Amino acid sequence: MLQTIINAVNDREMLSLAYGSLIHTVEPHAVGVSVATGTPVLWCFQLHAEPLAATQGGMPKAMAVNYIGQGYEWDVFEVAQISRLHALGKYFVNERHGYMRNNKHMSAILAQL
Repeated sequence: MLQTIINAVNDREMLSLAYGSLIHTVEPHAVGVSVATGTPVLWCFQLHAEPLAATQGGMPKAMAVNYIGQGYEWDVFEVAQISRLHALGKYFVNERHGYMRNNKHMSAILAQL
């Protein structure tokens, strides 16, 4: 899984992933080791999130809304808590506004834009 994320950062490839009870579509910007936990984390810009139930037929698709509020697009995910990871074969060109290269919250950077 970690290698898939590293490749996605290096290739600027969008990812779909489950985290908690939501499925997220993200643009991965950096992956590294968290200063706080010592574990791998993904720093990403979220484009969309919807309840996992909406993707499993447990909720009408029309009821699924984007759970990403304005100002909350940036997030950090613990890699160990990610499931259902898929590279989408869709690519982004530019880093998003607010991206912090050489993020001080990571003790080691495995890949970054």
